[in-house]
Amino acid sequence: MELHWIEIIALIVAGLMVGFINTLAGGGSIISLSVLMVLGLPANIANGTNRIAIAVQTLTASTSFRQQKVLDTKKGIILGIPAMLGSIVGALIAVDINENIFEKAIGVIMLFMLAFILYNPKKWLSGREELLKKKTSIFQIILFFLIGVYGGFIHMGIGYFLLMSLVFSIGYDLVKANAVKVFIVLLYTPVTLIIFLIYGQVNWEYGLTLTIGNVFGALLASRLAVKKGVGFVRWVIVVVILMTSGHLFGLYNVRELAEKVLAEEQEVTTEWAIAVHGGAGAGTPESISADLQEHYKAAIRTALDTGSNILDRGGSSLDAVEMTIRYLEDNPLFNAGRGAVFTELGTNELDASIMDGRDRNAGAVAGVTHIRNPISAARLVMEASPHVLITGNGAETFVGEQGMQLVDSSWFFTEKRWNSLERAREKEKTQKHGTVGVVALDRYGNLAAGTSTGGMTAKMHGRVGDSPVIGAGTFADNRTCAVSATGHGEYFIRNVVAYDISALMEYSGLGLQQAADSVIYGKLLPIGAGGGVIALDAHGQAAMPYNTSSMIRGYRNAGGTQIVKIFE
Repeated sequence: MELHWIEIIALIVAGLMVGFINTLAGGGSIISLSVLMVLGLPANIANGTNRIAIAVQTLTASTSFRQQKVLDTKKGIILGIPAMLGSIVGALIAVDINENIFEKAIGVIMLFMLAFILYNPKKWLSGREELLKKKTSIFQIILFFLIGVYGGFIHMGIGYFLLMSLVFSIGYDLVKANAVKVFIVLLYTPVTLIIFLIYGQVNWEYGLTLTIGNVFGALLASRLAVKKGVGFVRWVIVVVILMTSGHLFGLYNVRELAEKVLAEEQEVTTEWAIAVHGGAGAGTPESISADLQEHYKAAIRTALDTGSNILDRGGSSLDAVEMTIRYLEDNPLFNAGRGAVFTELGTNELDASIMDGRDRNAGAVAGVTHIRNPISAARLVMEASPHVLITGNGAETFVGEQGMQLVDSSWFFTEKRWNSLERAREKEKTQKHGTVGVVALDRYGNLAAGTSTGGMTAKMHGRVGDSPVIGAGTFADNRTCAVSATGHGEYFIRNVVAYDISALMEYSGLGLQQAADSVIYGKLLPIGAGGGVIALDAHGQAAMPYNTSSMIRGYRNAGGTQIVKIFE
């Protein structure tokens, strides 16, 4: 992967700050993790990638401290071994925690530490010989094991825990405590890095570029710490704690600041494009009145307006996808949100998914009954949780905790859909209905896709189709394409339709139209699977094949080209 010069500069500058801050204090990884995620890495891969720079940074700082004769290597090894063992546990444990509460807890600890530094500085500055002379206790071994568990799980803020323990429990002054701190981190970081490598959660290009800055930052900090003394280190820690606490308590968001700076510098390289569908089905010019056809086309044009306005102003493809689908969900013409069909029990169960082509991050909800705009709930799952798909009551509880307003089930009632249920009951068979979907390419070359549906009329309670299944109903990858599907969900799941189109482009070298046609006509049609897809490639070219008698669809690009069709 070839890095853009802006990415290289951002990583090196971030690394320089992180190396300096981590060596003298702690919490610098807030900066590096934020930049890595802004550049498109998922949180878990950003966490693993950051370990490359931390390993080399601590090696540089430890070597410098040792050369300046302030590193207690023997004590560092004794305390580092339990920390190393703990880090293995931390890196392997999958823990589901509330990130907001967790960050605020770190913030409280940091402010506690700040109070001691400001109002009782002697304990930090002078060191205590009586503690240094004591042998390492069982309590200290357990303490550093637990610190290692935390460090293995996420590196952010580990320096503060180590500094407090090394000063108050072991008896070091701030300079020597910093030296031993970076040495302990050096001992456990390679172990955790290996674990992240085994699980494929490391990006070497980003990690090695970040390392360049970390090394120089660590070298500068270690030399200043010895030259300027404990008083200098004390004030650096005070400033860093105040800055970091502002992020942890929500006064500002480091990731959002980094995203804003990079967005301002990011070069516009691509003309935007967007495609929309309102479902494929058995409708014909005879069965759908001319008046209703015009209503469908007008709605598709409004949907295209919604997404185009966002993209033309330089907005992201994700925003365009979400807001366009929100419009379609609120329009009772379509089988999503307000116009969702009824289950066999006479209830509405909604599904939706969204995917970011930058990093293949994704979110989805299924079987929800009180969420007005399921596509926004899916995006919350993607951005505010470690999960991809959350269903039913769990999804509604989650989005409620995130501040999303729930609605009464009566919101989804429409006469048209209720009558459709009654007809289906009379015929004792289900009638297949479409869904809504959007794919978009923004001016920065990022693809995104989203799909939302109410499913099939008179479907079994609890039935979930392809729309919330990543790879079946929705898929996006900047290297290939973005896809949203509509049709008989069971077939689309079995054939992994959306991903199959991307895979044919990536592994067989097919163009977008050829890949989409191959799946819709070559794979689905022979097995009686009706439906279609809308898809965009990295150049904004669209493919919208379908094997049913109709598919409500539209396309628009920055050059003014527009297509709105149902049958032809």
